[in-house]
Amino acid sequence: MRIGIDVAKAVGPPDGIATYTAGLLAGLAQADSPESFRLYGLSATVERAALEARVGPLPASFELMPPGPPRAGEVDVFHAPAHQLPRLPGTRMVFTLHDLTFLSHPELHTLGNRLLCLEGLSRALAQGARLVAVSESTRRDALARLALPPEQVRVIPGAARTEFRPRDGSEVTALRARLGLGKPYLLALGVLEPRKNLRRLLRAFAELPEPLRREQQLVVAGRRGWLDEGPESWPEARALGEELRWLGEVVEGDLPALYSGATALAYPSLYEGFGLPPLEAMACGTPVLTSEVSSLPEVVGEAAVLVDPQRIESIRDGLARLLGSAELQQRLREAGLERARLFSWQKTAFALIEVYRGGAPLREV
Repeated sequence: MRIGIDVAKAVGPPDGIATYTAGLLAGLAQADSPESFRLYGLSATVERAALEARVGPLPASFELMPPGPPRAGEVDVFHAPAHQLPRLPGTRMVFTLHDLTFLSHPELHTLGNRLLCLEGLSRALAQGARLVAVSESTRRDALARLALPPEQVRVIPGAARTEFRPRDGSEVTALRARLGLGKPYLLALGVLEPRKNLRRLLRAFAELPEPLRREQQLVVAGRRGWLDEGPESWPEARALGEELRWLGEVVEGDLPALYSGATALAYPSLYEGFGLPPLEAMACGTPVLTSEVSSLPEVVGEAAVLVDPQRIESIRDGLARLLGSAELQQRLREAGLERARLFSWQKTAFALIEVYRGGAPLREV
């Protein structure tokens, strides 16, 4: 069977969909299936080596196709892991549904992004695509808002890449020295956009008891996103002074050591279709505080402190519990490592191959 996949995002900026696409390719490359894979969406200037630098070695069954969408009859199945979906009459289509926030929370998107997401989903539904939701939360939203038959939407979550694992002290020490992170630090990571709820996190951190707050530095890492109002100039940021450190975008290779060196990850997002940073942090043995809404509870299970992201006092009290208890931190390290082992890109790939073949996943993952 010839399977076409849009891989354009795999070599783009490292946001959630780019990470999903790269992880999917890595899992499929290890699946040892008889299918052939045709990779679309890259420009003529991007060679196989550029893709493998992000994904890892690809077997000979993966063919990088010329620029442009597939021609009619070129593939048996086409998978769109991002929002772009070509018109391919007679071809079975698979569409990854990351979330429906462009419908449920339009204020969290630009107009252009909302239109892009809506166009892709509309085209997927018009072509009878099999929808792959990355979480049960996203599937519930799809069934409720789109009035779809339950069998049209499968839940197949993503995973953390294998490089996300606890790093030894020397690697963490070297990274901290290079980045100038002298104090213990609470890490906040993600694209700087309203959905990540950073302003409430800054205010919650500022309201911690002073002895507890002085022991930690709040370190914010991530590239600038849309509606970036210059967060360094926020009153909440200025009030924290040297207790707050902006790292900007961190190269992917540094992330495992950055997670491993953190006292905890704070991720009080307002909504996530899946929520990869908490899973990556748990895979690195880092305690996690995250939100009790959307997909995040099903990702972290009982291996994290859950808070109400709309209430500053809830975030503050959760931080105080976590930062103030070495016993809780140790319990969450152990529980998080165990929880993260339930997810892998190879499991995701096996389930998707069965969807490509037209059946149910081999297993629920």
